[in-house]
Amino acid sequence: MIRILSVLVFALFSQAFLLGQLSSSKRITDEFEVKMINDLSVSPSGDKVVFAAVGKVYLMSLKDGKPKQLTKGQNEYEFEPSFSADGKKVIYASWNESGYGKIHIVDLKSKWKQTALITAGIYRTPRLSEDGRHITYKKEIEVAKVDTSNQKTEGLYVHNLAEGDPIKINGYGDEPQYNKEGDRIVLQSGTYRFGSFVKTFESIDLRGANKETLFYGKYGHEYSISPDFKWVAWQELGKIYVVPFPAQPVGISADNENIEPKQVSNLPGNNLSWSDGGKTLSWMIADKLFSLDVDNAQKPKITEIDLTYKADIPRGVLAFTNARIITMEGNEVIEHGTVIVKGNKIIEMGFDIQVPKEAHAINCSGKTILPGLIDLDPASNNYDYNLSPIQEWEYIELLRAGVTTKLDGGFKIANGFANKELIASGKLVGPRLLSGGVTIAEQDEDLFSDESYKHYTNSNLLIASSFGVTAVQSSFELEGDNFLQLENMQNDTSLVTGNKIHDTILSKSKTVADNLTLLHKYTSHNAKLVGLSNDLGSIKVGKVADIIIVDGNPLDDITNLSKVTHTVINGRVYECATMEEVGNYRKRISRNTNSAIYESLNRAMGSACCGFQH
Repeated sequence: MIRILSVLVFALFSQAFLLGQLSSSKRITDEFEVKMINDLSVSPSGDKVVFAAVGKVYLMSLKDGKPKQLTKGQNEYEFEPSFSADGKKVIYASWNESGYGKIHIVDLKSKWKQTALITAGIYRTPRLSEDGRHITYKKEIEVAKVDTSNQKTEGLYVHNLAEGDPIKINGYGDEPQYNKEGDRIVLQSGTYRFGSFVKTFESIDLRGANKETLFYGKYGHEYSISPDFKWVAWQELGKIYVVPFPAQPVGISADNENIEPKQVSNLPGNNLSWSDGGKTLSWMIADKLFSLDVDNAQKPKITEIDLTYKADIPRGVLAFTNARIITMEGNEVIEHGTVIVKGNKIIEMGFDIQVPKEAHAINCSGKTILPGLIDLDPASNNYDYNLSPIQEWEYIELLRAGVTTKLDGGFKIANGFANKELIASGKLVGPRLLSGGVTIAEQDEDLFSDESYKHYTNSNLLIASSFGVTAVQSSFELEGDNFLQLENMQNDTSLVTGNKIHDTILSKSKTVADNLTLLHKYTSHNAKLVGLSNDLGSIKVGKVADIIIVDGNPLDDITNLSKVTHTVINGRVYECATMEEVGNYRKRISRNTNSAIYESLNRAMGSACCGFQH
């Protein structure tokens, strides 16, 4: 439910899950600043970084600060890169539409790329041994085969690059890495960030035997062991700490005075990475890199990762003719009207409009054109932490239902941020995403003092500000006017479907007179609420072409709103019956094995799958 306290609310139809209104307007531009810097790793010498962003791996010298794509490949998602111990190579994983996962090793001097592994599957966090002759990695469920026999291939592996096949050494664990001698694998059990608070760090030999427990993590996450195995760094409740690597199994947490934890940052961060032989610790907040000498420096050095990306804007001209146009500019309705779109902008609209010769015309006789729906229900079904799908079927269902802007309140905020930028770049098909997953939980007296809870709250607000989120989830009222406030929706395990917004609108329509008010609410009003009314929310010259075409007239019968025949998102036209891109482009969204796993998990498993994500 949404709460809205605003003079702009339509009182009769207000929902009860939003509080406030953005104080400033935003614009949809031809390029965007990349904020979601994933998997950043600093080179051992501390002069370079490698990271994943917008589906690709980038290399950046910290001297000139210019990110460059590591390889020229365009047909795969690349992720989770790291340096070799000598800093001369980068290893990373990828996967593509055909369902094949790969592990690649790139020589930074020669630019030669060696593909070390290629099979059906999803490969995570590959790491090189100290001598560079072996790799370890995690294999997740094989693509499009959710069955018991195939799940047996999941687990941690080691692989001799010179000979032989990969060897499975453990059936569970995350973040495998070699010890300094190269004869054991260190791994984390529990979960990366979700599920049990307690994480256990173990080591096993290269046959998977002789397990040793190293230490435990209580409330922290993203633990990082220095390459010399002298330090452990971690983030806990909005602060970053380090302790010497323990000689005996011990619980590592900020409240364990026996290990004398050293706080190195009063701010949160992710992508904890070591350089200079374990002397320097680095971490990220959005696109800012913080680096600190853990022994001497008092203040971290801050480097901005300045990466801009061109937004996906189609070429050509479109003409939607002979339509009823509900403009959402007041109560204006144009009969037998035409809308002309060039690129992603509406350039002309109205009655008796001359159609340009170069335009691809779509006859909308008997249909109604109106702005795309703006859905501010934060429920979301992102699948896997830090790994974006080739196609997210939740997004396709939303587009099919006419939703062109969606508030993403899923707990896996890294997925939401990354997918938002992938959609903006044209690499992922979906509605325009607004970020709303940053969450401030209720105070747990066993976990927080009043002082630490205040810091935890401020840390989350810092994250929200750094990433420019649209909304923050909280069970109590927050101070601030640059974001909307949501009730905490993280326990909502319902499956997100496109029809949900239609059911909500239909339930609120009591009379025909209600219909225009309802349409305003889910278009122009919501656009103003999130600060995008300059570009979205109505059919008007100069605005972005986020529009839908429906059979019939939803003003007479609101059920016609569910009869969406075409959805136009940022100037690209999708025929809803097939979800094929039409108009000036003809492209069918791939329904291959790689994307089918997400569809099957999200649909067949329902809340059993999606509940874990919230």
